[in-house]
Amino acid sequence: MGALNETPLLGVLFDMDGTLVDSTEFIEFAWSSWARDLGVETPPLERRHGRPARDIIAEFAPPERFDYAFDRLEWWETRPDAPITPRPGVHDFIAQLGDIPWTVVTSATYPVALARLNAAGIPVPDTMVTARDVTRGKPDPEPFATGAARLGLDPATCFAVEDAEAGVRAAVGAGCVTLATSSIASERTLLTPLAHAVLPDLRGVRVDGDRTGFRILLPQG
Repeated sequence: MGALNETPLLGVLFDMDGTLVDSTEFIEFAWSSWARDLGVETPPLERRHGRPARDIIAEFAPPERFDYAFDRLEWWETRPDAPITPRPGVHDFIAQLGDIPWTVVTSATYPVALARLNAAGIPVPDTMVTARDVTRGKPDPEPFATGAARLGLDPATCFAVEDAEAGVRAAVGAGCVTLATSSIASERTLLTPLAHAVLPDLRGVRVDGDRTGFRILLPQG
């Protein structure tokens, strides 16, 4: 195994969709259903990936219907029958953290984040950074800087895990040691110049240390 960092880290910041949970199929269903309700074009994936919903809605829905559009999307995205599953390696990695502080930094709203974490059987951290907690969403560094602050840490002492270009840029811009994960080879190629390391998922990633300082060990090959 190879060490990602030499300077000890103190906390972990996770993106949610595509990183902790596999929600792609349901998200596509929710956005297409939302667009049908509004009578607008479905925003293409490349315009949505990793960005706050409010920014996307502002581009595709009439301004006078923004509040309705936002509430309607949240209604679709918090359906209890959503087929949400954990990404490979997530449960094992979180179990390794022990008393190391961690949180979720997501462009989703809090109700959506809560619904998806619960559906995937992932513990809900005491504090999360969601869409309403920041004024500038990813790719701005503010979400990850806010996540580190809520853990009482400097972003430079945090390990971030992301899957989207916007999120990787945000995490690296905040100063985090950043791992990008994607099951799609072309996306890994895109993310390789941006992140400190790129893997398909968290399987085989090990935590060496505790809350006083830890290293991230990556599988080789």
